Amino acid sequence: MNFIKSFTCLSALLLLSPFIAQAQESEFGEDIQISNAQLTLVDNVTHSTRQGGLVDFVVEQGALVEPGELIVRLDQQLYQAELAAAQAERHMAETRSSNDINIRFSEKSAELGKKILQRSVEANRRFAKSVPLTEIDQQKLEVEKAVLGGEQAELEQKLNDGSVRLMEAREKIAELNLQARQTNSKLKGQVAEVFAQPGEWIAPNQPIVRVINLERLRVEALVNKKYAFKVRPGQPAIFELDLDDQSIEVAGQVVFVSDEINPSNDRFLVRIEIDNQQRNLKPGLTGSLTISIDE
Repeated sequence: MNFIKSFTCLSALLLLSPFIAQAQESEFGEDIQISNAQLTLVDNVTHSTRQGGLVDFVVEQGALVEPGELIVRLDQQLYQAELAAAQAERHMAETRSSNDINIRFSEKSAELGKKILQRSVEANRRFAKSVPLTEIDQQKLEVEKAVLGGEQAELEQKLNDGSVRLMEAREKIAELNLQARQTNSKLKGQVAEVFAQPGEWIAPNQPIVRVINLERLRVEALVNKKYAFKVRPGQPAIFELDLDDQSIEVAGQVVFVSDEINPSNDRFLVRIEIDNQQRNLKPGLTGSLTISIDE
């Protein structure tokens, strides 16, 4: 049942798509000639922001953009303030974490207390009861107090180190909130459409900018099953177009060959990419395509 459903969906897709051409055998050798081959985009990305809000900046339609270039930014005043606060809190936490004064003071206090206690014990050994036992007990208590103070200072130091990590995480969250309110281009290309302008309110994930790259175009064709073991990725292709008494010929190659043959028409899908770095072609144009296949 799943097999039948899969082929049913594939059949509907291949029959209804207006961009998939039917391939036919050429009269010249075994090359595959595809007439009415329509060019479509390979790189076509619609950008949005993960958060909604008031549009502060949007790139202009027709602008050329590079990967990573800012193309959309929402109002960020609140989130910039949150980031500044998180950075200040991290700085204070780092200052507390690097402060070991209490630890060093406790160590010095314990060291001094032990010396005083030792002198008192030695004095009593030489001269009995020269130092009252209550005073010795008090000196022992001071030593223990200094030791415990050092342990407390070390515990506070660990807590301060944890506060640094916590503040670093909060700073990261603030940075991510800022990033969620802007979008950088995912590809090199040209801005084809802009769906919102500065001052407009947009919802999360609402389309804002569409960027396309014309340097690579695509043709998809349905090829007869008799070529199923003759068409392979990497084979050369030529796209030809007659436009205003001008003949254009551009090289391309097969980049995808489907392993599935549609039983409803005995054809399989082949995808060809066309090199358009010279910008001689535009998506939507229709021409003829020849795939050179191996025997």
